[in-house]
Amino acid sequence: MWDHRGGSLWEKKQNFNDLRTVLESKDIAKVKALFTPDCGFDPVMKNPSHVPVGRIVIDLPNKLKNVTLDTESGIIEVICAAGKNTEKHYLFARY
Repeated sequence: MWDHRGGSLWEKKQNFNDLRTVLESKDIAKVKALFTPDCGFDPVMKNPSHVPVGRIVIDLPNKLKNVTLDTESGIIEVICAAGKNTEKHYLFARY
């Protein structure tokens, strides 16, 4: 899993249309200029990093309908179809 915090902050000039234009012009200096940070760096982390995490495998008895993660509480809600009804399962995922 990657923690994408860190490194340069994205800027308005780093958009698909502008990037495509400079790539098609084959001007490497302009490409590099698009990624020169004008607005500074993320103060939380200096670089993105690879985070070692485990994984869980869950065998669900019914068809999966939806999964949501509440990033504030770390609660994962898993909703499965159970015939005409639904089942809700909750997991707590906090570091």
